Amino acid sequence: MKRFLEIVLDYQAFPKGIDLWEFCELSKYLTELEQLQKIRCTDTGRNIQVKNLNNHMIKTKLDSFRLRKFDLHPKEHVYISFVNLLNEFGRFDVIGFEQLIEHWQVWLPKLLKHPSFVQARIGFYDYDRQQNWDDLYFYEREGIDHSHLPKVDNGKPFPINQIVVDTSSNPGHWELRDDYIYGVGAMMWLGEHFFQRVNLDKQQVLDANWLEAEDCGEYVQIKAYPALFNSADGEQGELQHKLKALLFANANE
Repeated sequence: MKRFLEIVLDYQAFPKGIDLWEFCELSKYLTELEQLQKIRCTDTGRNIQVKNLNNHMIKTKLDSFRLRKFDLHPKEHVYISFVNLLNEFGRFDVIGFEQLIEHWQVWLPKLLKHPSFVQARIGFYDYDRQQNWDDLYFYEREGIDHSHLPKVDNGKPFPINQIVVDTSSNPGHWELRDDYIYGVGAMMWLGEHFFQRVNLDKQQVLDANWLEAEDCGEYVQIKAYPALFNSADGEQGELQHKLKALLFANANE
């Protein structure tokens, strides 16, 4: 199953995409871990040799980037992206680059220790997507019955308003907040900025005896379940709700 790694950083901590790319030495790890020699830069529409990618980013002066495996169709949703969301935070996503995600210990800790780090989590892409499907079209396209699911108006003005599935109570539901992401994963990392932004005492996480929490100095590493969440039912569903209650009980929406 395809995995994702989602990382939140301070807004403009890395003003240009190349700043983050070079800091994490991602060209090196694309070559060593993913065994890639070429990659598709969707921002410029070009296939680039990985060894030339740094220079390409410097020349194009991209504020953000979105890169995918050049031999895969965009609908495969396998990509690496970074963007500074306006006045909110920097978001760095690695989706479907399985070796980068599998071997996060090799390259990620450097970023976790960066002063701008807020939070990160690993999850299964399809489960995350299904837990947040609100457009009825997706259910009908996939042949999934939605008659029993709660519905709500999307709150947009007429005539673009529509009835959508209310996913807010789903264990895997996530949403963008002003300076963090409201969402959980079986494997998470939380920086000092996170605790400040959700009004949470770090010690409450470290004292929770139902999860594995390690204080790594600049961040806390959490393991809430032996495997990544892939179900909203039973123990997994309960744990996701419990983790949200622990992390976001005092957060402002």
